[in-house]
Amino acid sequence: MAPPQPRTIVITGAGTGIGAACARRFAARGDSVVLIGRRRAPLDALAVETGGFALAGDAASTDDWTRFVPEIAARLGPVDALVACAGGHGLGRADETDDAQWRDAMHANLDTAFVSARACLPDLIA
Repeated sequence: MAPPQPRTIVITGAGTGIGAACARRFAARGDSVVLIGRRRAPLDALAVETGGFALAGDAASTDDWTRFVPEIAARLGPVDALVACAGGHGLGRADETDDAQWRDAMHANLDTAFVSARACLPDLIA
């Protein structure tokens, strides 16, 4: 069975890098893209380029997702797919990484994916 067209694809970390590349690819195939990231300017520029819409905030924040999910539903309906690209906090050598740096990296790379997935899960399993 072919996926519905257009699908609603939510992309975290969409302002730059892999997230932005994913947004371009999904938009090119006709999907509706929701661009989530912390920095408004690159999201807005990509929204113009892809025809998507931008939501600025923290992908690891349950409070922000409480705002994001109803707005996505109102504009595009249920979420069909989540692409969790937020993160990328680099670490140095293990013997030079302190506890705070480690926690920051885990927050940037794991918490964002978990909180995003949990927020989108009701749509994804429906």
